[in-house]
Amino acid sequence: MLRRAAVVVPLSCLLLAGSAAAASAGGSDDPTPYTVTADGLTLPGGRTFVEHDHVNVRYVVDGQSLTAQLHVQAATAQGAFAGRTGFAWTELGLPDTYCVTWVEVSGYNEHFGEGGQRPACTDAPTTAEPVEPIPAAPAGPPAAPAPAPAPSSSGTPAPTPSPTVSGAALVATPGPTSSASVVRSEVLSAGAGSDGALALTGSSLLVPVLGVGTAALAAGVVLRSVHRRGRRARPAHRL
Repeated sequence: MLRRAAVVVPLSCLLLAGSAAAASAGGSDDPTPYTVTADGLTLPGGRTFVEHDHVNVRYVVDGQSLTAQLHVQAATAQGAFAGRTGFAWTELGLPDTYCVTWVEVSGYNEHFGEGGQRPACTDAPTTAEPVEPIPAAPAGPPAAPAPAPAPSSSGTPAPTPSPTVSGAALVATPGPTSSASVVRSEVLSAGAGSDGALALTGSSLLVPVLGVGTAALAAGVVLRSVHRRGRRARPAHRL
């Protein structure tokens, strides 16, 4: 009896421990201890990927459901994930745009997408719409050149133009001639028979001079005649 009792007690303890572990594991629709975003997956703090870990992913691209897997094995390229705490979805071959709808990570009963989680989607890339170029404004008329500065009053004065000498002023005026030469000129002119007119040796400017000479000559002749008449009329003095 004692042996049976000793065997029953350990078995009951194991059953209780197993039920407690099952209760703490949680269901697939419970919140996930790992983090799922549109960029990738991150394990909870203190946990890293080890060999033989695996991750199963379902995602949608353009309405089509696709899958991707991670199997950490030392003999493959995915063996490099060992010791890491997470990864990006593009490292599993996902394109630039996608929506992750379901995730399963080994070691956890909780599955992303079964507990009411919304899909983790990347933003659709926005393609810039072509913009029509704005026509350049027509060029305006050329700017008027700046006016030249006015000459300063303190500058060099402009040269004064010399007076213009007319042709008439350039004719030299002959000096006055004596009355004898005038009379001789008149006699010579009359003897030449030049229509009874006096031929003048000078220009028209000599007419006043000739008139003055003629008057002086006439006055001398008159005075001489008067003097002679006075001498004839004076009586002889008696001795």
